[in-house]
Amino acid sequence: KTMTVTLANMIRSTCSCLFASYNLLKLNPQLVGLSLVVAPVVGAIALKTRKVAARIVEQQRRAVTQAASIVEERIRHLLVVKMSNRQDDELQTFVALQQTTIQKL
Repeated sequence: KTMTVTLANMIRSTCSCLFASYNLLKLNPQLVGLSLVVAPVVGAIALKTRKVAARIVEQQRRAVTQAASIVEERIRHLLVVKMSNRQDDELQTFVALQQTTIQKL
């Protein structure tokens, strides 16, 4: 964006905010006081919730990536496992890895 567009957007936003605040104050001064108290609290709660949600999403993404890589490796070596008749051992190993991944969450 150019500097002019950014400046115009800032001026427009400031005017809109000032106009809305003036009209709200003119309509009901008590409502202004209430909004000055409630808005920061709601904003802080929303920010905290967003951070927690982002952390959970990151953990889920890492778990999915790890599970996909394990499955891909197992599928790639499936022929070797069948040739050596080790399907039961492979199943037990896979179940143990799956349980470990679930416990990390």
